[in-house]
Amino acid sequence: MMRRISNTVSINTTDAAKPQLTSLIDVLTVLLIFLIHSFSAEASDVNPAKSVILPESSSKTIPSDMASVAITTSDIQLNGMHIVTLKSVNALGPELEIDMLYKELAKIGMSGDKKEVMIQADKKTEFAVVKKVMYTCSKAGASEYTVLVINAE
Repeated sequence: MMRRISNTVSINTTDAAKPQLTSLIDVLTVLLIFLIHSFSAEASDVNPAKSVILPESSSKTIPSDMASVAITTSDIQLNGMHIVTLKSVNALGPELEIDMLYKELAKIGMSGDKKEVMIQADKKTEFAVVKKVMYTCSKAGASEYTVLVINAE
């Protein structure tokens, strides 16, 4: 007697569906790459001078470590040190160079290939004062300026 081989496949309904490992790894890789690109690894801790109210901007550039010139409502500071009062700067009249600031910038020197200065100015500061500070920084060797602002989103 010949036995007949059954071509039917038995379906076991008690087994759970097994996900494919390759697909899961692909999805996790894409998520990991997305998260790495989403979060910035650069940490920049820039503290504005206490009496400076910064203007708002939509700039996305992150400031780095460099010489910091703060123009407050009463004085000009370099890296947190008082340099000269605004009354003295306004008394200069049309002269652009601020001697005390120039001397202090010359002391610290502009090191490296990129000679950068970060300028923090109160939003009510007259442009003539900012112009004098920028001129003095360029005379001291700064070739690039970063203006610190509050990011308005």
